[in-house]
Amino acid sequence: MSINYSDYKKNLKEKKLPKFKSAAIGEQPPEIANLSQFTDTANRDYFTYINYHGSVNGYVRRKEAHDTKDGKKLFVPFSINEDGEWMKLAWSRNRCLFNESELKKFPDKPVLISEGEKAAVYGEKNLEDYVHVSWQGGSKAVDKTNFQHLKDREVILFPDNDESGIRAMSHVAKILIDNEITYNIKIVDVENLPDGFDIADAPKHQEINIQGIIKKADEFDPDKYLKQWEAITKSENKKSIETAIEKFIKEYIYIRSVMSFYELDNKELLKKEQINDWNLGAMKGKNLSTSLLEHKDFEDNKVHSVFTHAGMKTGIVKVKQGEHEAINQGIYYNTYYPSNIIAAPGEVSEILEFYKWLLGEKNWYWIEQYIAFMVQHPGKKVRWAPVITSPEGGGKGLLASLISSLLGHHNCNTQLQYDQMVNQFSNILMGLQFGIINELDLSSRKNIKQLTNALKKFITDDTLTIELKGRPQIKIPFFANFMIFSNDEDCLFLTKEARRYLVIAVKKTQDEINEKFDSGTKDKILDALEFGSKEIGHLLHHFKNIKIEDPKAFQRNAPKTEDFFELVEKGRPDIHKILDERMENNQAPFFNDGEWIQEVKKYKNKIDGTNEYVGPEYFQTRTVFSGMLVAQDLYEYVRLDPLLNREYFTRDLIINYCKEKSIPWPTGHPTKQIKLPQGSFSRAYLIKDYEVKGSKLSTKTESELGWHYYFHTFDKKRLDQEGKLDHVRRENKLKMTNYVEEDRDIF
Repeated sequence: MSINYSDYKKNLKEKKLPKFKSAAIGEQPPEIANLSQFTDTANRDYFTYINYHGSVNGYVRRKEAHDTKDGKKLFVPFSINEDGEWMKLAWSRNRCLFNESELKKFPDKPVLISEGEKAAVYGEKNLEDYVHVSWQGGSKAVDKTNFQHLKDREVILFPDNDESGIRAMSHVAKILIDNEITYNIKIVDVENLPDGFDIADAPKHQEINIQGIIKKADEFDPDKYLKQWEAITKSENKKSIETAIEKFIKEYIYIRSVMSFYELDNKELLKKEQINDWNLGAMKGKNLSTSLLEHKDFEDNKVHSVFTHAGMKTGIVKVKQGEHEAINQGIYYNTYYPSNIIAAPGEVSEILEFYKWLLGEKNWYWIEQYIAFMVQHPGKKVRWAPVITSPEGGGKGLLASLISSLLGHHNCNTQLQYDQMVNQFSNILMGLQFGIINELDLSSRKNIKQLTNALKKFITDDTLTIELKGRPQIKIPFFANFMIFSNDEDCLFLTKEARRYLVIAVKKTQDEINEKFDSGTKDKILDALEFGSKEIGHLLHHFKNIKIEDPKAFQRNAPKTEDFFELVEKGRPDIHKILDERMENNQAPFFNDGEWIQEVKKYKNKIDGTNEYVGPEYFQTRTVFSGMLVAQDLYEYVRLDPLLNREYFTRDLIINYCKEKSIPWPTGHPTKQIKLPQGSFSRAYLIKDYEVKGSKLSTKTESELGWHYYFHTFDKKRLDQEGKLDHVRRENKLKMTNYVEEDRDIF
């Protein structure tokens, strides 16, 4: 079998930006070092960005328009990454200001912000009353700069005299105000200056008094720049939405079959309305669902369905027809993430010996084999589930945590609740490799049999039905394994034919367990559960190397333990137990003394004084158990018996009792049709294969069985010689006001 795997978002063009650090003063990339060596640095062919603390955050090389091929000014940033490599990239965020180190040198000077390093350099040389700063990247990169070192400073904004320049300075002001950096902000009125004018153009315009213009700067009025702020807000929202969508693309998968999104972190299935409502803020009021579905980079995130399979690669899985026995053709997302635990040999005997002591050697053997099977055969479904019952605090929770650690907590749920699992609209089992149904107790519920049966599908089925409100049902591949923990020994309804449960009942008392824990065992287990502990790696190594004696045992019926049969008995309905007592004690309706009477014989006197048999005068019943049960008749008996009818019973319970106690007929069937004297038919269970008139009941014909059953089940008044039967059913007697139950009674 070869499955064509594709990595998650293989075709997604995701920008992986490097992380940058500061460099020492004088440390330069080769391109800048060459410029400083062979050119007149006074012309400022490059600019050095030195942060507040005196470290170099990077360089910007400047090329004038006449030096470029396209006739446009060119700015090339240089930054050093964490590996010490210079790259032609700027910091993605938190860029320092140009001349930021001057802020520390002159804390009392007002700060004049202009657009571009060249303008700041001119101001630094010619306008000494101010600290001159700028930012990297031009008018569209204002928001990538860190302005925090302007805290509570007097700031004067000198924009370029063009639309983008005024908008850029409005953006600076907005950042300063929104982040409460400073409110002492002035802005130079450049309306009457030449188009595109900045401070660096002053030598070309001797008629302009730059100092005087700066002195006349007005206090920044947001209302005056409302248009620019609205445009900035719109642009920020757009960038914010784009950033949010980039993030959400990594967080969600769209499942076409249920028209819903799957949240990868929480392994939760969500409707479109849910992710829209929850992310309105991040999306600035736009629908996230629509934005994702329309985004070109989200196409690879659309799958037919999801599953969790520990034996397959995480992410997008393409399966062709016939490549996997339990998975139909389609595109799936495998939510499984392997554990980061590294297996290594080490001492874990104390932990293992504790559970061997707690569960019993034979029982621990199967639990150890079960865990080892999951570890060594990831994704393989076990067709039965261990059921462990113990006093509260008996070590079950620690065992659950150990297994969860071995398999990866993110793939497990050790706190599953029965009602959550069987809920019609629950998706709690999606994304599950292993689960523990915790504190299960169905013993107090009347429909315990049906509730127990409802669990079997989770244990045995290779598919899981998912249904969301307002969405179609879907079946997804399902490979999760389960254990059941309970504090109650009779937590389930099991018959002796039950095949899906390995039952283990902890026999140790709470005091014995506590004494064992107090001796240091509990600390050993807790140490193993510590994040990054070596002990959990030792345990993983142990289970990886255990020889699995019979791998096919996990695909067959669960091993039968002594505890299983005890639970079967404890879980039997009270009506069954009482009927058993009556059968064991030879009481009605099962009384039998081994005698069968069917007729009263008629004789005539002969001359010689002897009697000659001439035939039956009439037939009468013998009030003994026939050896057979007809379920409906037994139900009526229980219903009318003044003692039995105090117990809870149903027709199904009576039928189950008949099945449980029955001996298969020679045909192999549990029931056989019998013909009653009045010509009607019933189906009878053989309970006791009595010998009647020299032959076993199992060998008799339908008519013979019918006559035998009838004449030992019902009262009779008379059968005349014409063969007409006149009988009274026993229930009529039971209805009499003076009726008293006797030890010997008919059935």
